[in-house]
Amino acid sequence: MLLFVCLLLSSYKTDAQYFTAIGARSGPPAGISFKQFSHRYRGNAIELMLTSYQIGNLDIFGYMFTALYEHQKRLPYFKSLCYPFDFFYGVGVHGGYYSDYVLLGSGDASGNTRIFSVGPDAIIGLERKFQRLPLTLGVDIHPYYEVTIKKLMMEKAAITIRYVFE
Repeated sequence: MLLFVCLLLSSYKTDAQYFTAIGARSGPPAGISFKQFSHRYRGNAIELMLTSYQIGNLDIFGYMFTALYEHQKRLPYFKSLCYPFDFFYGVGVHGGYYSDYVLLGSGDASGNTRIFSVGPDAIIGLERKFQRLPLTLGVDIHPYYEVTIKKLMMEKAAITIRYVFE
């Protein structure tokens, strides 16, 4: 079944409609996102994200830098949707610097212990490039594995809005 879906999606036109974009990503984790395609009408892109965590009103932060290699495809156009969407997926790596409270969920909220984290990442989502505005709007799921603590982190869906440099 998964092979069928992959073959079906790979048969549709790739049309990124832009080359470079930068913007904001909602969280968690929230931050900035930069996306650069290898060619305007090919679907291979590099996405770089710098994101941060904050635990409530506490002064406990965590930062993560993520580099992803993505492939983006135009989904079939359905008149009921009114607008075409792109489907994207990718893999990459991240490195981060967090307090133990963020990663381990320990009861110590002092933030005195810091942990460097690293691991593999994945991403899957939908993106829409607006025709009359230099903006993209995307929603994605970004699971990643923390090698340091041996834990799969499943984040909620994030929304990313980017300004497109044409």
